[in-house]
Amino acid sequence: AKAIARARAGNGPSFIECKTIRLTGHSAHDMAEYVPEKILKEGAKKDPLLQLEKVLVAKKLMTRADIQAMEVEIQKEIDGAIVKAEASPMPEGASALEGVYCDSNCWWERSSAVHSPASVETDA
Repeated sequence: AKAIARARAGNGPSFIECKTIRLTGHSAHDMAEYVPEKILKEGAKKDPLLQLEKVLVAKKLMTRADIQAMEVEIQKEIDGAIVKAEASPMPEGASALEGVYCDSNCWWERSSAVHSPASVETDA
């Protein structure tokens, strides 16, 4: 709530720290065998995505069917992006980094009043 109020007041972005654990490896080929099973099981109980789903269903903001339909749509969008990326030509030389790093056209550089991010503490 503090971060939203800050942003709506035009006071810039906030930094919000959310502690969780990655429940999979770093890539499709990484099975995360190096992470103790106990840690993965404890992390799975606190999975923020599953926690959000529970809240959305409990408050009747979404149904399980709504969530499943959304997941299907998201997967379609991802699959389409992959097809488009794989069909696109590789970028040439120096242009390969365009849009990867911010430059003088970044949104915070264009702003007439630069605000520094604020840390927002929560009880979450």
